[in-house]
Amino acid sequence: MTSHSKLYFSDDFSPEKAKDYTLLIQIRNTDFSFAVVYQSALLAWGNGYPLSELINPTDFIHFLTPTDYQKVVIGIVPAVFNIVPKAIYQEKHLAQLVKLLDVNETDKVYSQTLDTENQVVFKDNNEILPALTARYPNHQIVFGYKGWLEAIAKTGPAIDNLYVDIQASEVHFAYFKESKLRFYNSFKYTDPNDLAYFTALTTNELQLNPEDTYLVISGDADVSRGNLNEFFPNIDTNPIGQLQALPNGITAQQLLSLTALILCA
Repeated sequence: MTSHSKLYFSDDFSPEKAKDYTLLIQIRNTDFSFAVVYQSALLAWGNGYPLSELINPTDFIHFLTPTDYQKVVIGIVPAVFNIVPKAIYQEKHLAQLVKLLDVNETDKVYSQTLDTENQVVFKDNNEILPALTARYPNHQIVFGYKGWLEAIAKTGPAIDNLYVDIQASEVHFAYFKESKLRFYNSFKYTDPNDLAYFTALTTNELQLNPEDTYLVISGDADVSRGNLNEFFPNIDTNPIGQLQALPNGITAQQLLSLTALILCA
């Protein structure tokens, strides 16, 4: 487990009632997060655990081994992806887009609707998904940040807002105009001060003035933001929440990119 691993579970959780629950899984390059949701309540949450636990659960047997979950949404967070406007996307050109992903023989390629105006093409190494799709009959596989983007779009995001989701080793950015996605990208980082660099890089590409831009942040609350505050004076916590009932000590923004996957169910 990583230094940012977290675990919560409610006494109300019961494996025998899995058929009434939704299981959300978000898979990153080296770790995964999961949540078990019943209606609008969080019954279990694990964040930042090694992928080996997802393939062969030992610590989370009660949460990950039931096969009869009502719904299972598996979000893949790919290192490389292409977002293409639907207006120009054509299946016959998919092979050309795949070349840009540096696909290996064992990789599996996905082409999915991201929103009403965009198609996303991404790959997965197909090392974990076969075990999960066999375990969970009621599964669906989606682009890992599809729910996060949809949740933001539903709020009618302001033109001077830059949305940032910060995780232990990666950061995601989204920008909207007229509630339509105009920019999305992600970066790997090792030094907290890299967050300021990648944020500045993004605002520069979007031609946004850092002093007038509001960073709306979600993600891992324990991650150091480095010197981000020195360059961006306007920083807010993302107020969006997908669940109505959260236990003390857990905030909606901490698990937003994960719980937003429920919008894909």
